Amino acid sequence: MLLFGTLLFIASTFTSGHPLTLSVLIGQLLPYLLLLPAYFLSRTGRYKLGAILAIVATWIGTYLNTLLNNSQITAPEDSLGALALVVLLTGMLFSVRTTISVATLCIGSIVIAPVFAPHMSMSSAIEVAASVALISGLVIIFIRHRDLLERDRQARLTEREQQYRELIEQNSDVFYTTNAKGNFTYLSPAIERLTGYTPVELIGQSF
Repeated sequence: MLLFGTLLFIASTFTSGHPLTLSVLIGQLLPYLLLLPAYFLSRTGRYKLGAILAIVATWIGTYLNTLLNNSQITAPEDSLGALALVVLLTGMLFSVRTTISVATLCIGSIVIAPVFAPHMSMSSAIEVAASVALISGLVIIFIRHRDLLERDRQARLTEREQQYRELIEQNSDVFYTTNAKGNFTYLSPAIERLTGYTPVELIGQSF
């Protein structure tokens, strides 16, 4: 799919009449080269490392194409608005603190972009930075709200589990769970009154 996207871009460049320069190839191929190891890392279970590499690839691709003025459709400053996607991806996969750090990095890189790309105006870059800052703020608020809801949900689950555990442990009847092999994985304290064996001694044993 990545190769198909690259070939499609090259074909569209030829048909549009724009020259296929080295800067265009670098700007398009480098993010794809970074996305490939990100994909393989996720396939091997290293999801967080793969996610970090994917976020870095998105940032590099957007920023590099803007600095090299590779966009044939939009103004360079407008292309930097896509850095809001980097903030969104970070917010979906990482904590609020990490998202704030990435958002600050993206906004700062937009503001200083005209220093490295004379074809960009500072006023336009500041406008785009303000838009990305607004979107980042909304993303951070959403993430914070999501984290609070998840924390409340976990607290309710823990409280409910504790209530059920106390109910079972204070009951005179024996409650137990077993695995697929028929071995005990849990036994309530009432088992000691009936057999003389503690639950710990019977865990792992079969009927």
